[in-house]
Amino acid sequence: MRGIKRKICAVLFALTLILAGAGQAFAGSVREFTLHKGQSMFISVEHLQNSAMLTSENDAVVSVLNGVITANSVGEAFCKEVRTSGGGETQEKRFKIKVLPPKLVRYIFVEPNNPRPDEDLTLVAFADAAVGRVKFLVTTNLGRFEAMAEEKCPDGDCFIHRARVKPRGSGNFTVRAQVESGSNWVDVPDCSFDGVFTERSVANPAEMRVSDRCIDYIKAKEGFRSKIMEDGLAKNVYDIGYGSGVRAGSAFYNNVTRAAAHAMLVNRLNNGNCSRALNNFILRNGLRVSQNEFDALSSFTYNLGAGWLSNSNLRIVFLVFKNTNSLSSSKPQKKMTGTIISTNGLRLREGPGRQTGTLAILKFNEQVEVLSENRNGWHRVRTSGGLEGYCFAEFLSVITEYTNSNIGVVDSSDGLRLREGLSTENTAISVMKFNERVEVLSENNNGWYKVRTSGGLVGYCAAQFLTVEDLDVRNSASRDDFVKAFLEYNKAGGRFVRGLLNRRIEELQIYFYGDYARDGGKNKYNFSLPDYA
Repeated sequence: MRGIKRKICAVLFALTLILAGAGQAFAGSVREFTLHKGQSMFISVEHLQNSAMLTSENDAVVSVLNGVITANSVGEAFCKEVRTSGGGETQEKRFKIKVLPPKLVRYIFVEPNNPRPDEDLTLVAFADAAVGRVKFLVTTNLGRFEAMAEEKCPDGDCFIHRARVKPRGSGNFTVRAQVESGSNWVDVPDCSFDGVFTERSVANPAEMRVSDRCIDYIKAKEGFRSKIMEDGLAKNVYDIGYGSGVRAGSAFYNNVTRAAAHAMLVNRLNNGNCSRALNNFILRNGLRVSQNEFDALSSFTYNLGAGWLSNSNLRIVFLVFKNTNSLSSSKPQKKMTGTIISTNGLRLREGPGRQTGTLAILKFNEQVEVLSENRNGWHRVRTSGGLEGYCFAEFLSVITEYTNSNIGVVDSSDGLRLREGLSTENTAISVMKFNERVEVLSENNNGWYKVRTSGGLVGYCAAQFLTVEDLDVRNSASRDDFVKAFLEYNKAGGRFVRGLLNRRIEELQIYFYGDYARDGGKNKYNFSLPDYA
Protein backbone atom coordinates (compact mmCIF):
# COMPACT_ATOMS: atom_id res chain seq x y z
CA MET A 1 0.00 0.00 0.00
CA ARG A 2 2.80 2.33 0.96
CA GLY A 3 4.49 1.50 -2.36
CA ILE A 4 1.38 2.48 -4.27
CA LYS A 5 1.10 5.75 -2.35
CA ARG A 6 4.73 6.50 -3.00
CA LYS A 7 4.21 5.88 -6.74
CA ILE A 8 1.10 8.09 -6.81
CA CYS A 9 2.98 10.89 -4.99
CA ALA A 10 5.90 10.57 -7.40
CA VAL A 11 3.56 10.79 -10.38
CA LEU A 12 1.77 13.82 -8.94
CA PHE A 13 5.10 15.50 -8.17
CA ALA A 14 6.31 14.84 -11.72
CA LEU A 15 3.07 16.24 -13.17
CA THR A 16 3.48 19.32 -10.96
CA LEU A 17 6.98 19.88 -12.30
CA ILE A 18 5.79 19.41 -15.88
CA LEU A 19 2.89 21.81 -15.45
CA ALA A 20 5.11 24.34 -13.70
CA GLY A 21 7.63 24.07 -16.51
CA ALA A 22 4.91 24.44 -19.08
CA GLY A 23 3.55 27.45 -17.25
CA GLN A 24 6.95 29.07 -17.16
CA ALA A 25 7.46 28.35 -20.84
CA PHE A 26 4.10 29.88 -21.65
CA ALA A 27 4.80 32.93 -19.50
CA GLY A 28 8.15 33.38 -21.17
CA SER A 29 6.54 33.29 -24.62
CA VAL A 30 4.11 36.13 -23.87
CA ARG A 31 5.30 39.38 -25.43
CA GLU A 32 4.60 42.50 -23.41
CA PHE A 33 3.87 46.00 -24.67
CA THR A 34 3.30 49.30 -22.88
CA LEU A 35 0.91 52.05 -23.98
CA HIS A 36 -0.36 55.26 -22.45
CA LYS A 37 -4.10 55.68 -22.21
CA GLY A 38 -5.38 57.00 -25.56
CA GLN A 39 -2.53 55.53 -27.58
CA SER A 40 -2.80 52.78 -30.18
CA MET A 41 -0.47 50.23 -31.78
CA PHE A 42 -0.45 47.18 -34.01
CA ILE A 43 1.66 44.07 -33.40
CA SER A 44 1.77 42.64 -36.90
CA VAL A 45 0.78 43.71 -40.41
CA GLU A 46 -1.10 40.39 -40.60
CA HIS A 47 -3.45 41.62 -37.88
CA LEU A 48 -4.27 44.73 -39.94
CA GLN A 49 -5.00 42.62 -43.00
CA ASN A 50 -7.06 39.98 -41.12
CA SER A 51 -9.30 41.75 -38.61
CA ALA A 52 -10.56 38.50 -36.98
CA MET A 53 -7.05 37.30 -36.12
CA LEU A 54 -6.58 39.37 -32.94
CA THR A 55 -9.08 39.97 -30.12
CA SER A 56 -8.98 41.54 -26.66
CA GLU A 57 -9.75 39.63 -23.50
CA ASN A 58 -10.70 42.86 -21.68
CA ASP A 59 -12.22 45.61 -23.82
CA ALA A 60 -12.45 47.94 -20.85
CA VAL A 61 -8.65 48.16 -20.68
CA VAL A 62 -7.70 47.62 -24.34
CA SER A 63 -9.89 47.15 -27.39
CA VAL A 64 -9.00 45.77 -30.82
CA LEU A 65 -10.51 47.03 -34.06
CA ASN A 66 -9.24 45.86 -37.44
CA GLY A 67 -5.96 44.75 -35.88
CA VAL A 68 -5.33 48.07 -34.11
CA ILE A 69 -5.03 47.91 -30.31
CA THR A 70 -6.25 50.98 -28.38
CA ALA A 71 -5.58 51.67 -24.70
CA ASN A 72 -8.85 52.66 -22.99
CA SER A 73 -8.04 52.68 -19.27
CA VAL A 74 -5.14 52.16 -16.88
CA GLY A 75 -4.41 48.53 -16.11
CA GLU A 76 -3.28 45.30 -17.76
CA ALA A 77 -5.02 43.09 -20.31
CA PHE A 78 -4.26 40.31 -22.74
CA CYS A 79 -4.92 40.13 -26.45
CA LYS A 80 -5.22 36.75 -28.16
CA GLU A 81 -4.04 35.85 -31.63
CA VAL A 82 -5.61 32.84 -33.34
CA ARG A 83 -3.99 31.27 -36.39
CA THR A 84 -5.47 28.42 -38.39
CA SER A 85 -3.10 26.35 -40.50
CA GLY A 86 -3.90 24.87 -43.87
CA GLY A 87 -4.60 21.54 -42.19
CA GLY A 88 -7.20 23.12 -39.91
CA GLU A 89 -5.02 23.15 -36.81
CA THR A 90 -5.44 26.14 -34.51
CA GLN A 91 -2.55 27.91 -32.78
CA GLU A 92 -3.04 30.57 -30.13
CA LYS A 93 -0.69 33.27 -28.85
CA ARG A 94 -1.26 35.86 -26.15
CA PHE A 95 0.14 39.37 -25.79
CA LYS A 96 0.19 41.34 -22.57
CA ILE A 97 -0.66 45.05 -22.82
CA LYS A 98 0.17 47.34 -19.90
CA VAL A 99 -1.68 50.66 -19.94
CA LEU A 100 -0.21 53.67 -18.12
CA PRO A 101 -1.94 56.99 -17.37
CA PRO A 102 -2.30 59.33 -20.37
CA LYS A 103 0.62 61.53 -21.41
CA LEU A 104 0.10 65.00 -19.99
CA VAL A 105 1.58 66.65 -23.10
CA ARG A 106 1.75 64.86 -26.44
CA TYR A 107 3.59 67.38 -28.64
CA ILE A 108 5.49 70.66 -28.32
CA PHE A 109 6.56 72.81 -31.25
CA VAL A 110 7.15 76.44 -32.22
CA GLU A 111 5.94 78.77 -34.96
CA PRO A 112 7.67 79.72 -37.21
CA ASN A 113 9.65 76.53 -37.44
CA ASN A 114 12.96 78.21 -38.42
CA PRO A 115 12.80 81.53 -36.56
CA ARG A 116 15.35 84.33 -36.78
CA PRO A 117 16.95 85.43 -33.49
CA ASP A 118 14.89 88.64 -33.49
CA GLU A 119 11.57 87.05 -34.51
CA ASP A 120 8.59 86.56 -32.20
CA LEU A 121 7.81 82.93 -31.36
CA THR A 122 4.54 81.13 -30.70
CA LEU A 123 5.02 78.15 -28.39
CA VAL A 124 2.45 75.38 -28.85
CA ALA A 125 1.63 72.35 -26.68
CA PHE A 126 -0.94 69.58 -27.26
CA ALA A 127 -2.02 68.59 -23.74
CA ASP A 128 -4.42 66.05 -22.26
CA ALA A 129 -7.89 67.35 -21.45
CA ALA A 130 -7.20 66.92 -17.73
CA VAL A 131 -4.36 69.49 -17.85
CA GLY A 132 -5.45 72.90 -16.58
CA ARG A 133 -2.48 75.16 -17.34
CA VAL A 134 0.82 74.80 -19.20
CA LYS A 135 4.06 76.69 -18.66
CA PHE A 136 6.87 76.64 -21.25
CA LEU A 137 10.57 76.57 -20.34
CA VAL A 138 12.79 77.92 -23.13
CA THR A 139 16.55 77.35 -22.93
CA THR A 140 18.87 79.30 -25.25
CA ASN A 141 22.60 80.08 -25.25
CA LEU A 142 21.82 83.05 -22.96
CA GLY A 143 19.99 81.05 -20.30
CA ARG A 144 16.46 79.89 -19.50
CA PHE A 145 13.21 81.81 -19.31
CA GLU A 146 9.56 80.88 -18.69
CA ALA A 147 6.38 81.67 -20.59
CA MET A 148 2.86 80.98 -19.37
CA ALA A 149 0.37 79.76 -21.99
CA GLU A 150 -2.28 82.45 -22.40
CA GLU A 151 -4.46 80.65 -24.96
CA LYS A 152 -6.28 77.33 -24.59
CA CYS A 153 -8.64 75.81 -27.14
CA PRO A 154 -10.08 72.30 -27.61
CA ASP A 155 -8.93 70.02 -30.42
CA GLY A 156 -10.30 66.47 -30.53
CA ASP A 157 -9.57 64.81 -27.19
CA CYS A 158 -6.83 67.37 -26.38
CA PHE A 159 -6.43 71.05 -25.69
CA ILE A 160 -3.98 73.29 -27.55
CA HIS A 161 -2.05 75.71 -25.31
CA ARG A 162 -0.19 78.68 -26.82
CA ALA A 163 2.20 81.35 -25.58
CA ARG A 164 3.84 84.18 -27.53
CA VAL A 165 7.36 85.20 -26.61
CA LYS A 166 10.25 87.37 -27.75
CA PRO A 167 13.28 85.06 -27.92
CA ARG A 168 16.71 85.90 -26.60
CA GLY A 169 19.77 84.11 -27.94
CA SER A 170 21.13 82.44 -31.05
CA GLY A 171 21.97 78.97 -32.32
CA ASN A 172 20.13 75.99 -30.84
CA PHE A 173 17.31 76.24 -28.31
CA THR A 174 15.09 73.78 -26.44
CA VAL A 175 11.46 74.10 -25.33
CA ARG A 176 10.05 71.98 -22.51
CA ALA A 177 6.77 72.13 -20.62
CA GLN A 178 5.45 72.01 -17.08
CA VAL A 179 1.84 71.41 -16.07
CA GLU A 180 0.04 72.70 -13.01
CA SER A 181 -0.61 70.15 -10.26
CA GLY A 182 -2.32 71.71 -7.26
CA SER A 183 -0.03 74.53 -6.13
CA ASN A 184 3.02 73.05 -7.87
CA TRP A 185 4.37 72.86 -11.39
CA VAL A 186 5.40 69.40 -12.60
CA ASP A 187 7.90 68.68 -15.37
CA VAL A 188 6.57 66.75 -18.36
CA PRO A 189 8.95 63.86 -19.10
CA ASP A 190 9.96 62.68 -22.60
CA CYS A 191 8.40 65.66 -24.38
CA SER A 192 10.49 68.53 -25.73
CA PHE A 193 11.23 70.48 -28.89
CA ASP A 194 14.74 71.15 -30.19
CA GLY A 195 14.89 74.21 -32.45
CA VAL A 196 17.43 76.39 -34.21
CA PHE A 197 17.50 80.15 -34.66
CA THR A 198 18.23 80.75 -38.34
CA GLU A 199 20.70 83.50 -39.19
CA ARG A 200 20.02 85.63 -42.28
CA SER A 201 23.42 84.64 -43.65
CA VAL A 202 25.62 81.82 -42.46
CA ALA A 203 29.33 81.73 -43.26
CA ASN A 204 29.93 78.19 -42.00
CA PRO A 205 27.95 74.93 -42.15
CA ALA A 206 25.25 74.92 -39.47
CA GLU A 207 22.38 72.80 -38.22
CA MET A 208 19.13 73.76 -39.93
CA ARG A 209 15.36 73.32 -39.76
CA VAL A 210 12.79 73.27 -42.54
CA SER A 211 10.82 76.44 -43.30
CA ASP A 212 7.07 76.80 -42.84
CA ARG A 213 6.76 76.89 -46.66
CA CYS A 214 8.39 73.46 -46.80
CA ILE A 215 6.05 72.11 -44.13
CA ASP A 216 3.04 73.33 -46.10
CA TYR A 217 4.48 71.78 -49.27
CA ILE A 218 4.99 68.36 -47.63
CA LYS A 219 1.49 68.45 -46.15
CA ALA A 220 0.00 69.11 -49.58
CA LYS A 221 2.02 66.33 -51.24
CA GLU A 222 1.49 63.69 -48.54
CA GLY A 223 -2.23 64.32 -48.01
CA PHE A 224 -4.09 63.93 -44.71
CA ARG A 225 -5.20 60.65 -43.12
CA SER A 226 -6.98 60.74 -39.77
CA LYS A 227 -6.60 56.96 -39.27
CA ILE A 228 -3.75 54.55 -39.88
CA MET A 229 -3.84 53.33 -43.48
CA GLU A 230 -1.62 51.40 -45.86
CA ASP A 231 0.56 53.61 -48.05
CA GLY A 232 -0.81 53.91 -51.58
CA LEU A 233 2.59 53.17 -53.20
CA ALA A 234 4.45 50.95 -50.72
CA LYS A 235 2.94 47.58 -49.84
CA ASN A 236 2.77 46.65 -46.12
CA VAL A 237 3.83 50.18 -45.14
CA TYR A 238 1.39 52.11 -42.95
CA ASP A 239 1.16 55.77 -42.05
CA ILE A 240 -1.12 58.39 -40.52
CA GLY A 241 -1.55 62.16 -40.54
CA TYR A 242 0.70 63.75 -43.16
CA GLY A 243 2.76 60.72 -44.14
CA SER A 244 3.99 59.88 -40.63
CA GLY A 245 5.07 56.24 -40.83
CA VAL A 246 3.98 53.76 -38.16
CA ARG A 247 5.96 50.63 -37.35
CA ALA A 248 4.69 47.41 -35.76
CA GLY A 249 5.01 47.55 -31.99
CA SER A 250 5.30 51.37 -31.87
CA ALA A 251 2.77 53.56 -30.07
CA PHE A 252 0.85 56.22 -32.00
CA TYR A 253 -2.34 58.25 -31.72
CA ASN A 254 -5.15 57.14 -34.04
CA ASN A 255 -8.15 59.20 -35.22
CA VAL A 256 -6.13 62.43 -35.23
CA THR A 257 -7.23 65.93 -36.18
CA ARG A 258 -5.45 68.01 -38.82
CA ALA A 259 -3.92 70.15 -36.09
CA ALA A 260 -2.57 67.08 -34.27
CA ALA A 261 -1.27 65.67 -37.57
CA HIS A 262 0.53 68.99 -38.19
CA ALA A 263 2.14 68.78 -34.73
CA MET A 264 3.19 65.19 -35.40
CA LEU A 265 4.74 66.18 -38.76
CA VAL A 266 6.63 69.16 -37.33
CA ASN A 267 8.10 67.01 -34.57
CA ARG A 268 9.20 64.36 -37.05
CA LEU A 269 10.73 66.91 -39.39
CA ASN A 270 12.69 68.50 -36.54
CA ASN A 271 13.51 65.65 -34.19
CA GLY A 272 13.04 62.54 -36.31
CA ASN A 273 15.63 60.29 -37.90
CA CYS A 274 15.48 61.98 -41.31
CA SER A 275 16.26 65.43 -39.89
CA ARG A 276 19.11 64.11 -37.75
CA ALA A 277 20.57 62.14 -40.65
CA LEU A 278 20.39 65.09 -43.07
CA ASN A 279 21.92 67.57 -40.61
CA ASN A 280 24.68 65.12 -39.69
CA PHE A 281 25.41 64.62 -43.39
CA ILE A 282 25.65 68.38 -43.98
CA LEU A 283 27.83 69.07 -40.95
CA ARG A 284 30.07 66.03 -41.41
CA ASN A 285 30.82 67.00 -45.01
CA GLY A 286 31.18 70.72 -44.30
CA LEU A 287 28.43 71.74 -46.74
CA ARG A 288 26.99 75.25 -46.97
CA VAL A 289 23.30 74.86 -47.75
CA SER A 290 20.74 77.61 -48.32
CA GLN A 291 17.26 77.41 -46.81
CA ASN A 292 15.54 76.41 -50.05
CA GLU A 293 18.23 73.77 -50.71
CA PHE A 294 17.72 72.32 -47.23
CA ASP A 295 13.93 72.35 -47.72
CA ALA A 296 14.21 70.44 -51.00
CA LEU A 297 16.51 67.81 -49.49
CA SER A 298 14.25 67.51 -46.42
CA SER A 299 11.15 66.87 -48.52
CA PHE A 300 13.08 64.31 -50.57
CA THR A 301 14.40 62.54 -47.45
CA TYR A 302 11.03 62.59 -45.65
CA ASN A 303 9.38 61.01 -48.69
CA LEU A 304 12.02 58.35 -49.41
CA GLY A 305 13.96 57.86 -46.18
CA ALA A 306 17.55 58.66 -45.21
CA GLY A 307 19.16 55.69 -46.97
CA TRP A 308 20.46 57.81 -49.87
CA LEU A 309 22.64 59.80 -47.43
CA SER A 310 24.79 56.78 -46.59
CA ASN A 311 25.00 54.69 -49.74
CA SER A 312 23.85 55.86 -53.17
CA ASN A 313 25.06 57.29 -56.45
CA LEU A 314 23.07 60.44 -55.67
CA ARG A 315 25.10 60.95 -52.49
CA ILE A 316 28.37 60.76 -54.45
CA VAL A 317 27.17 63.11 -57.21
CA PHE A 318 25.70 65.59 -54.73
CA LEU A 319 28.88 65.81 -52.66
CA VAL A 320 31.02 66.46 -55.72
CA PHE A 321 28.46 68.94 -57.03
CA LYS A 322 28.33 70.89 -53.74
CA ASN A 323 32.06 70.78 -53.11
CA THR A 324 32.82 72.39 -56.47
CA ASN A 325 33.67 76.03 -55.73
CA SER A 326 30.29 77.43 -56.74
CA LEU A 327 27.10 78.23 -54.89
CA SER A 328 24.93 77.35 -57.85
CA SER A 329 26.55 75.18 -60.47
CA SER A 330 29.85 73.70 -61.39
CA LYS A 331 31.55 74.82 -64.58
CA PRO A 332 32.19 78.52 -65.22
CA GLN A 333 30.37 79.97 -68.21
CA LYS A 334 30.75 83.67 -68.89
CA LYS A 335 27.92 85.86 -70.09
CA MET A 336 29.28 89.22 -71.28
CA THR A 337 26.99 92.19 -71.83
CA GLY A 338 28.19 95.32 -73.63
CA THR A 339 26.67 98.79 -73.38
CA ILE A 340 27.22 101.42 -76.09
CA ILE A 341 28.87 104.46 -74.44
CA SER A 342 29.29 106.61 -77.55
CA THR A 343 26.64 109.35 -77.63
CA ASN A 344 26.83 109.29 -81.43
CA GLY A 345 26.08 105.57 -81.58
CA LEU A 346 28.41 102.79 -82.72
CA ARG A 347 28.69 100.97 -86.05
CA LEU A 348 28.13 97.22 -86.12
CA ARG A 349 30.52 95.98 -88.81
CA GLU A 350 30.92 92.76 -90.78
CA GLY A 351 34.49 92.22 -89.57
CA PRO A 352 37.09 93.46 -87.05
CA GLY A 353 38.15 96.55 -89.04
CA ARG A 354 36.91 99.93 -90.25
CA GLN A 355 37.31 98.86 -93.86
CA THR A 356 34.52 96.24 -93.52
CA GLY A 357 30.86 96.95 -94.29
CA THR A 358 28.39 98.44 -91.78
CA LEU A 359 25.50 96.19 -90.74
CA ALA A 360 23.72 98.65 -88.43
CA ILE A 361 24.17 101.70 -86.20
CA LEU A 362 23.81 100.79 -82.52
CA LYS A 363 22.29 103.50 -80.33
CA PHE A 364 23.76 105.11 -77.20
CA ASN A 365 23.09 102.91 -74.11
CA GLU A 366 21.93 100.01 -76.29
CA GLN A 367 23.00 96.64 -74.89
CA VAL A 368 24.44 93.74 -76.88
CA GLU A 369 25.69 90.26 -76.07
CA VAL A 370 29.48 90.03 -76.37
CA LEU A 371 30.37 86.76 -78.09
CA SER A 372 34.15 87.13 -77.93
CA GLU A 373 36.49 89.35 -75.97
CA ASN A 374 38.69 92.16 -77.25
CA ARG A 375 40.44 91.07 -80.47
CA ASN A 376 42.86 93.73 -81.68
CA GLY A 377 40.53 96.44 -80.41
CA TRP A 378 37.25 94.80 -81.56
CA HIS A 379 34.47 92.82 -79.87
CA ARG A 380 32.27 90.30 -81.68
CA VAL A 381 28.69 90.94 -80.56
CA ARG A 382 25.05 89.96 -81.11
CA THR A 383 22.20 92.48 -80.95
CA SER A 384 18.80 91.84 -79.34
CA GLY A 385 17.46 91.45 -82.89
CA GLY A 386 19.92 88.65 -83.63
CA LEU A 387 22.41 90.55 -85.82
CA GLU A 388 26.02 89.44 -85.32
CA GLY A 389 29.03 91.57 -86.11
CA TYR A 390 31.97 93.54 -84.69
CA CYS A 391 32.12 96.73 -82.60
CA PHE A 392 35.06 98.99 -81.74
CA ALA A 393 36.00 98.00 -78.14
CA GLU A 394 36.78 101.56 -77.04
CA PHE A 395 33.12 102.58 -77.20
CA LEU A 396 31.68 99.43 -75.57
CA SER A 397 31.52 99.01 -71.78
CA VAL A 398 31.58 95.27 -71.03
CA ILE A 399 30.38 93.58 -67.85
CA THR A 400 30.97 89.85 -67.36
CA GLU A 401 28.52 87.70 -65.42
CA TYR A 402 29.26 84.09 -64.55
CA THR A 403 26.26 81.81 -64.95
CA ASN A 404 28.15 79.24 -62.87
CA SER A 405 30.34 81.57 -60.98
CA ASN A 406 33.35 82.05 -58.77
CA ILE A 407 33.27 82.39 -55.01
CA GLY A 408 34.11 85.47 -52.97
CA VAL A 409 34.98 85.40 -49.27
CA VAL A 410 34.44 88.46 -47.07
CA ASP A 411 37.80 89.36 -45.51
CA SER A 412 36.76 92.37 -43.45
CA SER A 413 36.57 91.54 -39.73
CA ASP A 414 33.85 94.20 -39.38
CA GLY A 415 31.72 92.60 -42.10
CA LEU A 416 30.90 94.02 -45.52
CA ARG A 417 27.84 95.97 -46.64
CA LEU A 418 25.84 94.60 -49.56
CA ARG A 419 24.51 97.66 -51.43
CA GLU A 420 21.91 98.29 -54.10
CA GLY A 421 24.40 99.94 -56.47
CA LEU A 422 28.05 100.63 -57.27
CA SER A 423 28.63 103.30 -54.62
CA THR A 424 28.72 103.90 -50.89
CA GLU A 425 25.87 106.34 -51.54
CA ASN A 426 23.57 103.43 -52.37
CA THR A 427 21.39 101.86 -49.68
CA ALA A 428 22.81 98.88 -47.77
CA ILE A 429 20.68 95.75 -48.25
CA SER A 430 22.44 93.75 -45.54
CA VAL A 431 25.79 93.32 -43.81
CA MET A 432 27.72 90.18 -44.73
CA LYS A 433 29.79 88.59 -42.00
CA PHE A 434 33.53 87.97 -41.90
CA ASN A 435 34.43 84.78 -43.85
CA GLU A 436 30.96 84.62 -45.41
CA ARG A 437 31.03 83.11 -48.91
CA VAL A 438 29.12 84.73 -51.77
CA GLU A 439 28.67 84.05 -55.47
CA VAL A 440 30.51 86.58 -57.66
CA LEU A 441 28.33 87.54 -60.64
CA SER A 442 30.57 90.08 -62.38
CA GLU A 443 34.17 91.10 -62.71
CA ASN A 444 35.62 94.02 -60.75
CA ASN A 445 33.78 97.11 -61.99
CA ASN A 446 35.49 100.28 -60.74
CA GLY A 447 36.19 98.68 -57.37
CA TRP A 448 32.85 96.86 -56.96
CA TYR A 449 31.66 93.27 -57.37
CA LYS A 450 28.13 92.21 -58.12
CA VAL A 451 27.41 89.23 -55.82
CA ARG A 452 24.68 86.87 -54.66
CA THR A 453 24.49 85.64 -51.05
CA SER A 454 23.58 82.09 -50.01
CA GLY A 455 20.18 83.46 -49.03
CA GLY A 456 19.58 84.76 -52.58
CA LEU A 457 20.18 88.50 -52.04
CA VAL A 458 21.84 90.20 -55.04
CA GLY A 459 23.77 93.46 -54.73
CA TYR A 460 27.17 95.13 -54.86
CA CYS A 461 30.10 95.15 -52.43
CA ALA A 462 33.50 96.86 -52.30
CA ALA A 463 36.08 94.72 -54.10
CA GLN A 464 38.89 95.55 -51.65
CA PHE A 465 37.14 93.61 -48.87
CA LEU A 466 36.28 90.52 -50.95
CA THR A 467 38.80 87.79 -51.82
CA VAL A 468 37.76 85.99 -55.01
CA GLU A 469 38.65 82.32 -55.33
CA ASP A 470 39.15 80.73 -58.71
CA LEU A 471 36.72 78.00 -59.63
CA ASP A 472 38.19 74.52 -59.54
CA VAL A 473 36.49 72.42 -62.21
CA ARG A 474 38.61 69.32 -61.73
CA ASN A 475 36.68 66.33 -60.45
CA SER A 476 33.48 68.33 -60.72
CA ALA A 477 29.86 67.35 -61.19
CA SER A 478 27.61 69.59 -63.19
CA ARG A 479 24.11 70.69 -62.33
CA ASP A 480 22.85 68.29 -65.02
CA ASP A 481 24.64 65.39 -63.30
CA PHE A 482 22.89 66.20 -60.02
CA VAL A 483 19.49 66.67 -61.69
CA LYS A 484 19.81 63.35 -63.53
CA ALA A 485 20.69 61.42 -60.36
CA PHE A 486 17.92 63.17 -58.37
CA LEU A 487 15.18 62.47 -60.92
CA GLU A 488 15.94 58.75 -60.93
CA TYR A 489 14.05 58.46 -57.62
CA ASN A 490 10.67 58.10 -59.31
CA LYS A 491 9.75 54.46 -58.71
CA ALA A 492 7.74 52.48 -56.18
CA GLY A 493 8.08 48.71 -56.10
CA GLY A 494 10.28 48.94 -59.20
CA ARG A 495 7.50 50.66 -61.14
CA PHE A 496 7.73 54.17 -62.61
CA VAL A 497 5.27 56.55 -60.93
CA ARG A 498 4.51 59.84 -62.66
CA GLY A 499 3.48 61.48 -59.38
CA LEU A 500 6.88 60.74 -57.84
CA LEU A 501 8.67 62.22 -60.87
CA ASN A 502 6.54 65.36 -60.57
CA ARG A 503 7.45 65.65 -56.89
CA ARG A 504 11.16 65.30 -57.74
CA ILE A 505 10.79 68.08 -60.32
CA GLU A 506 9.09 70.30 -57.73
CA GLU A 507 11.86 69.59 -55.21
CA LEU A 508 14.43 70.65 -57.81
CA GLN A 509 12.41 73.83 -58.37
CA ILE A 510 12.65 74.49 -54.64
CA TYR A 511 16.35 73.64 -54.58
CA PHE A 512 17.48 75.84 -57.47
CA TYR A 513 14.84 78.59 -57.61
CA GLY A 514 13.09 78.73 -54.21
CA ASP A 515 9.86 77.95 -56.09
CA TYR A 516 7.46 75.96 -53.87
CA ALA A 517 4.68 75.64 -56.46
CA ARG A 518 3.13 72.20 -56.91
CA ASP A 519 3.25 72.15 -60.70
CA GLY A 520 5.99 69.65 -61.48
CA GLY A 521 4.00 68.24 -64.37
CA LYS A 522 4.73 71.43 -66.34
CA ASN A 523 8.52 71.11 -65.91
CA LYS A 524 8.62 74.87 -66.44
CA TYR A 525 12.38 75.10 -65.80
CA ASN A 526 13.07 72.47 -68.48
CA PHE A 527 14.96 69.93 -66.41
CA SER A 528 16.26 67.06 -68.52
CA LEU A 529 13.88 64.17 -67.78
CA PRO A 530 14.58 60.42 -68.01
CA ASP A 531 13.98 58.96 -71.48
CA TYR A 532 11.22 56.66 -70.20
CA ALA A 533 9.24 59.48 -68.56
